[in-house]
Amino acid sequence: MTSGTWLRVASGGVLLALLLLLYAGAYHIDALEHGRYSSGIRQLLTHESILNQHLMESSIDLRKNYDGIVVDIRDIDRIYAPISVPPTFFRDDTRRVYTRALEDYDRLRAPKIALTERFKTVNARLKNSERYFPAFSQQLLHTIRLMDADLHLAAVESVITILASATRDDSGSWLDARNAVTRLADITTKVDADTASDLTTLVQHAQMILDSRSELSEILDQLTTVSAQSRIRHLRDAYWNGYDQEQARTKPYFIALLTVVLLAFGGIAYIDGRLRYTMSRLACANEALEKTVAERTSELQYQNRDLELSRARARAVLDSSPDAIISLNMEGRILALSDRKSQVLGFSEPEIKNRMIAEAIFSETHVADVSMWIHSMQLRHQAGELPSEYRELSCVKNGGGVFDAEVSITVGESQGEAFFVCRIRDITERKRIERLKDEFVSVVSHELRTPLTSIRGAIGLVLGGAKGELNEDIASILSIASRNTERLSLLINDILDLQKIEAGKLDFSPRSVDLIDLLESSLNENTAYAQQHEISFRLITNTDDLHIWADPDRLRQVMANLLSNAAKFSIAGDEVLVDAAPHGQNMIRVTVSDHGEGIPEEFRASIFDRFTQANGSAIRKQGGTGLGLAICKSIMAQLDGRIDFESEIGKGTSFYIDIPIAGNQAT
Repeated sequence: MTSGTWLRVASGGVLLALLLLLYAGAYHIDALEHGRYSSGIRQLLTHESILNQHLMESSIDLRKNYDGIVVDIRDIDRIYAPISVPPTFFRDDTRRVYTRALEDYDRLRAPKIALTERFKTVNARLKNSERYFPAFSQQLLHTIRLMDADLHLAAVESVITILASATRDDSGSWLDARNAVTRLADITTKVDADTASDLTTLVQHAQMILDSRSELSEILDQLTTVSAQSRIRHLRDAYWNGYDQEQARTKPYFIALLTVVLLAFGGIAYIDGRLRYTMSRLACANEALEKTVAERTSELQYQNRDLELSRARARAVLDSSPDAIISLNMEGRILALSDRKSQVLGFSEPEIKNRMIAEAIFSETHVADVSMWIHSMQLRHQAGELPSEYRELSCVKNGGGVFDAEVSITVGESQGEAFFVCRIRDITERKRIERLKDEFVSVVSHELRTPLTSIRGAIGLVLGGAKGELNEDIASILSIASRNTERLSLLINDILDLQKIEAGKLDFSPRSVDLIDLLESSLNENTAYAQQHEISFRLITNTDDLHIWADPDRLRQVMANLLSNAAKFSIAGDEVLVDAAPHGQNMIRVTVSDHGEGIPEEFRASIFDRFTQANGSAIRKQGGTGLGLAICKSIMAQLDGRIDFESEIGKGTSFYIDIPIAGNQAT
C-alpha cells in the first residue's frame, strides 16, 4: 500500500473511532437493559396473579397449595430484585416517577413479606405435625384394639376422621374436630397410664394441627386482602411512560449523529482529494529535498574533511610549539598537556594529569605564589573578566633540574564552562643573554655616569658665565648640549633603577599611607611640568578616607611617570583627571585619564616592555626614555599591585593602578 492509501485508511479508522466514542459517550437506551426491565415487570405481574390464584385455592382446601404459595412468593422476590432500582438510562424526572412507583409497591410488600415469613414458619410446623400424626394415630389405634375397648376405639377413630376431613369453609367441621379432641382428652382418664400418655401426645399433635390450620387460615385471609396487582400495574405504567419519554429524547441525538456521520464522510472525501493533491506536492518536494540533502551531504563531507584537516593542523601546531601548553580546570588541576616536540617539562600527559599545577611543575619557592596567582585569576573571572597574565618563574623538569620559564595563564570559556590555558616557555637562554646585556649596560652606565656628571657640571659652569660672557650662538649650542646630557643622565638613572628592582636591590618600605594626601602632593609636585604643556590636573574622587599599604616614595615615582605621560600626550588646554575608588574587596584603583590620541593597537601588547614607545616621532618631540612604564610595572609588582590601561583611538587613554588596602595586604 502507498503512503496515501495508508493515510486514507488511517483517516477512516480515526473517524470510525471518533463516531464510536461519540456514541459510547452520548446518552442512549440500552436495549438489553430495557428487555430485562420490561420482561421482569411482566413476569412480576404474572406471578402475582398466580399467587392470588393459589391463595384462593387454599381458601377452599387448606391442604392443597401451601407449598405452591411458598414457591410463588420466592419467585416474586427473585423477579423483583433486578427491577427494584431505576434503569440506568432514565434521567432525573423519569427516575423520580419510577422511584415513587417502587416506593408504593415496597410499602405494600413490607407487611406481605412479614405475613409470608410467618406463613412459611406455620406451614413448616403443620407439615411436621401432619407427618407424625398418621403413623402415631395408627399405632395408638392398634394399641386400643389390643385392649379390646370398643368404646375407646370408636372415639379415637372418630377424632382422627374428623381431623382428616375438616376444612376451613366448614365451621361446623372445625367445631366437631375440636369437640373430638376434647372427648379424646377425656378418654385418657379411663385407660392405663401408658395408653393415657400416648393419648395425651396424640391430643397435643391434634391440637397443634388444628391451631396451625387455624393460623394458616388467618394468614391466607390477610394475604388475600394484600393484593399487589394494582401497584405492579402502576409500576409497569411508570416504567413504560419513562421509556417512551427517553425514546423521544434520543431521537434528536440520533438525527444529529446521522448528520455527523454524513458530514464526516463528506469531510473524508474532501480530505482524500486534498490528500491526493498534497501527496503529489510532497512527491515533488521530496525530490527537491533529496537533491538538497545530497548537496548538503556533499558539503558536510567537505566541511568535515576541512574540520579534520584543521584539527590536524592545530594538533601539529601544538606539537611543534616550542612551549609546553597545559589546560587546567578552574581549581588549577591539570587536564591535558601538549609538550611532544619541545619536551620543555619532560613529562608525559599521564604522569601529571589530575595533579595541581603549582605542585607538579614549579619549584618549591614558587608553589605558594602560583596558588595565589591562580586564586586571583579565579576572583577576576568571577568579577566578569577574562584575565590573561604572565610571570617569570622557576620550573622543574622531569627527573630533576630547575630552569627559568616564562609562564602565562589565560582564562578561556567554551560552551559555558571556564578553564585555564597555561603556556610555559623555557627562557634559560634568554635570561643568560639578558644577564650579559644587563652586565654590559651596567658597566657602560657606571662608566658613563662619572664623565657625564663632569660634562654636565662643566657645561653648567660655562653657561653660568664662569668663563666669561658667551655669544648667542655658542650659548644656544651649549644649552642644547646641557639638555641632552640631562636626558642622558635620566636614562642612565632609569636603567640603574630598573636593574635594582629586578635584582631585588631597590629598597621598599611599605606602610599604611593616606592615599588622598599622596595624590594631592603628587599633583602639586608635577604641576610645573603640566604648565609647560599647558595642561591642568584635577582630582575627582569623592572619598576622603582611603588608606593603602605601599611605599609612598615609590608610589610617587609611579604617579609622576603616569602624570607626565598624560601631560605629554594631551592637547594644550586640556585637563588630566585623577580618580581613586575601592576596587573589589581588597584593592583601591587609581586612574589617570587623558584625552589624547590614544595608543595604537599594534603597540598595546608591548607597552610595558623596555624602550617601548607608542609613537617614535612623538616621543622624540615630547621627550622620554621608553623605560618609565617598565619601571612602573616592576614597582607595582613589588607592592603586590598591578598596572594596566584602557585606550581608544581619538578619545584618549586611562592608565590605572590597583593597590592593596591597608590591613588587607598580602603576607
